[in-house]
Amino acid sequence: MKRLNCTLLVEDDSNTAFLNRMLLRDLKISNDIQIASNGEEAMKLLKNGTLPELILLDLNMPVMDGFEFLQSFRNTFNNLKKKTIIVLLASYYMKRDFENAREFQVSEIVQKPLTEDKIKSILKKFFE
Repeated sequence: MKRLNCTLLVEDDSNTAFLNRMLLRDLKISNDIQIASNGEEAMKLLKNGTLPELILLDLNMPVMDGFEFLQSFRNTFNNLKKKTIIVLLASYYMKRDFENAREFQVSEIVQKPLTEDKIKSILKKFFE
């Protein structure tokens, strides 16, 4: 399995973020795992650092939600967005979310919780 240079997890729930970071670390999928608690914080990280190969993005967050982040990401990194795989993490989602995800060229929507099998499936699908 290819090891990624950088993965960004955007998740407002600190317990979920902790568990997901541990899962990603234990699977050794990435040299660098960055965490942001909302879309605004994620954009600050992206503007000041490396553009990750994989972004795992929660939909429902305070300050800047997942779709607001996608809009900001598209406006800021339009020429680089094809180099980054974005996977939405959702507790639940509706048909409208699928339509919005397509508009932003989201690669996948994954139902929470994130599991080893789901991570391996993402890696196999987009990075092999």
